[in-house]
Amino acid sequence: MNNPKLRRVESLLTYNFKGILSAFFNASIMHKFLVEINYMKKSIALKMIVFLGLLTIGFSGLTNTSMAGETPSKAGTKQYFVNLKDGDVVAGPFKVIFGLSGMGVAPAGVARANTGHHHLFIDRAALGKGEDGVDEYLDNIPADEQHIHFGGGQTETILKLSSGKHTLQLVLADENHIPHNPPVSSQVITITVK
Repeated sequence: MNNPKLRRVESLLTYNFKGILSAFFNASIMHKFLVEINYMKKSIALKMIVFLGLLTIGFSGLTNTSMAGETPSKAGTKQYFVNLKDGDVVAGPFKVIFGLSGMGVAPAGVARANTGHHHLFIDRAALGKGEDGVDEYLDNIPADEQHIHFGGGQTETILKLSSGKHTLQLVLADENHIPHNPPVSSQVITITVK
């Protein structure tokens, strides 16, 4: 073949692959196919560059010395239970009122400085001491029976828990359900439901 472009593209492939292609395609179809292969190689190379860049960013996040997500909390912010204290005995169902001083409440999905929304941890270890350890400071708070989200900006709820002892903790999180930096949370309290 006298076409230098075609020879150069063909040389990218091993002789076995080229031989198989030659047996089934004429030269112009093979040329288009080989150009497509070359394009795919460039596309794959670009995807690899993007992947490695994201991987690098991910690993740089692991070396971050912060103890929570990227959304800053206001210094001196306190989160607390308004109507419950450690050791209380309550009859179920019972009301839980969430307290917050130093920051405001905004619904999930709303990015507003010095705000967040409440999450209630039930019968689990304190934030940062659960099964995911310190990764809990960096990840979205899960939504399940032990992690109740109040993404509408609610500041109270009615709980129906079984009789016996239960632990409760309030955790403030940003618009993406990630704890602030530094984290804002209440003390873990233990209550008894009659």
